[in-house]
Amino acid sequence: MKVELPRYPVYHASRVSWAKTIPLDWETGWLGECSATIQTGPFGSQLHATEYVTDGIPVINPSNIIQGRVTPDWEITVDETKATSLRRHKFKLGDIVFARRGEMGRCAPIGEAEVSWLCGTGSMLVRLKAHRLIPKFAVLLLSQAGVRDTLSLESVGATMDNLNTRILAKIRIPIPPFSDQQAILTFLDRETAKIDRLMAVRRKQVERLQEQRTAVIHHAVTKGLDPQAEMKPSGVEWLGDVPEGWTVKRLKFWVKHISTQVTAIPDGHAYLALEHIEGKTGRILPNESADFDSSVKLFKANDVLFGRLRPYLAKVALPNFDGVCVGELMVLRADQLELSPRYLQLRLLTPDFIDLVDGSTQGAKMPRANWSFVGDIKVAFPLLGDQEAIAAHIDRETTKLDTLIAKYQRELELLAEYRASLISHAVTGKIDVRGLVDPAH
Repeated sequence: MKVELPRYPVYHASRVSWAKTIPLDWETGWLGECSATIQTGPFGSQLHATEYVTDGIPVINPSNIIQGRVTPDWEITVDETKATSLRRHKFKLGDIVFARRGEMGRCAPIGEAEVSWLCGTGSMLVRLKAHRLIPKFAVLLLSQAGVRDTLSLESVGATMDNLNTRILAKIRIPIPPFSDQQAILTFLDRETAKIDRLMAVRRKQVERLQEQRTAVIHHAVTKGLDPQAEMKPSGVEWLGDVPEGWTVKRLKFWVKHISTQVTAIPDGHAYLALEHIEGKTGRILPNESADFDSSVKLFKANDVLFGRLRPYLAKVALPNFDGVCVGELMVLRADQLELSPRYLQLRLLTPDFIDLVDGSTQGAKMPRANWSFVGDIKVAFPLLGDQEAIAAHIDRETTKLDTLIAKYQRELELLAEYRASLISHAVTGKIDVRGLVDPAH
């Protein structure tokens, strides 16, 4: 997606390593020169987790800085008394909150809603000098890849990148005239709003197609393909009525639960972890063998792998190769004389089955399902020939839907790339938008 936009008439060499040239009347400077204050949040000794309350004054940590916006956690707040004792860390309108841990370059402007909220221990507060940098412009500029890369190189910490006030203050940035900053923001507000509206439409279309995909699978594996089929009570509340001729019995009588464990990957076997399985579809994603710390389970081609760990219950894979998998996957082997592995996978992927298993999970920190419960679930399956016909029908219909979903998801990726590129080109002076906005704004 390419749009030809004007450039500034004259450029000159920049002292910013990641912005080689800038418009002639733009300056460069340190962030510290443009700021009245750069400070870290309170020390750990000043604010303890035991002092957090619900629905008080939010404390903004790096996890609350999401895509250039402040998103509070209303469980991580303090009362008025504590907020008063930390008043030097209160935000004012126009401040910028900057993450000083983890992913570099995350920052957000403070708007009216966030005034008097608190800068958290893992964040930094930047208060700009008036008429030097507009806070919203500064956030767009400081979020650029060049700034992120520079901060990552300069950051300290053995296991996680950490920033301090000295590092942030020494970030060199291009500084346009104030009028250019205003024109750039006006242009970007207008253009990104158009892109965001189109992206919202595409996301809604993807959501509806995914819902349609789920409905196609669910109807076919629970009601069959014949709309005129006679129905009968299953005798199982969660199943309801099922077609005549379908057999209802516990899952453990349809499949074997395989729990053969090994401590090394045998020759000719692949390794499969939870992250290698796409949720909702069960597709196995391209992956390389990874190291593992404990024993793993053996599986054969056409075994069905069912994630037993919340929130991975919806991960149900059907590998066409022999391998080993993590212990959080149940290995279920169908008797292929009466049960199609593909049909079994599709049945286990349906939301009603997933919800039923989810309600049985146990464990405070990492809730898991167990085979004793899952194996006792009563399910209804048609004859093998009908299973294969149903699976083939589902594959035909979902392939059409998947093609559309992939098309729209690719469009979303391209729109996101174009949006980011447009912002980057505007805030670094690669395009001249001054003539593309109303001077009155």
